[in-house]
Amino acid sequence: MLTSKGWTVSQVFDRLPTLLQAHLLAPDTHPTTARRQALTQVVQALFIHVDSGLVKRKRTRLKNAARAGIDAMVDVYRLS
Repeated sequence: MLTSKGWTVSQVFDRLPTLLQAHLLAPDTHPTTARRQALTQVVQALFIHVDSGLVKRKRTRLKNAARAGIDAMVDVYRLS
């Protein structure tokens, strides 16, 4: 998912150092559940930075060409 004005939570997670990603992923959990829990922790950290003014959050609409008429709303984060 390309966003021109920031990164989605998933993109932020994918850019974290490998050791930090491994620490956030629960080892004895289904991979999908582990990733969802890790993304929740990333969102919590991002909100701390949003509250402090270091990061800005914007909700944006992404259009899907494959499924006409179905748009997705995602939160995009960028440094202030």
